[in-house]
Amino acid sequence: MINNQLQVRETKVNYNELIELAFKKQNWGKKYTLYTFGKTSINCLMREFDFSNNSAMFKIEVNYFINKKAITDYSLVYYHIKNYTFKEFEDLIKRRVITLINEQIEKETKYKAYNKFKDLRVYVNCDNIEVLSKKYSLFSDLEEIRKISNDDIQGECLKVFEEKITELANEIYKEEVEDYVEHNKVTLNNLEKIKINVKNSLQKGVK
Repeated sequence: MINNQLQVRETKVNYNELIELAFKKQNWGKKYTLYTFGKTSINCLMREFDFSNNSAMFKIEVNYFINKKAITDYSLVYYHIKNYTFKEFEDLIKRRVITLINEQIEKETKYKAYNKFKDLRVYVNCDNIEVLSKKYSLFSDLEEIRKISNDDIQGECLKVFEEKITELANEIYKEEVEDYVEHNKVTLNNLEKIKINVKNSLQKGVK
């Protein structure tokens, strides 16, 4: 009920002024809040500025809560004065915000899927590698690896072999996770509200 009464707050950032201040070596590292909805926020700050070619690297940061746990993630955007107008760069920032939000939804969905199907996951170790290698008709390969006299070479071969067995043993787990992620996207309401706002802002800019 509370979220329905909230509105996405968008702060207009003067990127022209921000770049000019960078040339004057002012406000470096200052964090600008681009969007807020409840306790969820999207921030932007200049992380680096290269005076030799008039380029800058911006950090787009997302902060939100899920199950009362604070989550922070970010994406980097590169800006070169000769390549973008300030309007083009502002739109680039907005598109990156949308991408970053989509990445959070994907990440949280995968995390939920991993937990849901964790009992299907198989971990290969010295106790089960023989049983698994026989199951997948690869025991003869394991025996050949064990005959290698050079410890370093044997170790590398065994590592590759374990990775192959792990992949085969987790086919069902992988399929279940992928199917769940495809059909059960996690809903992050606050981020979704911000994404809709950003999309609408981009569409208005096109008109």
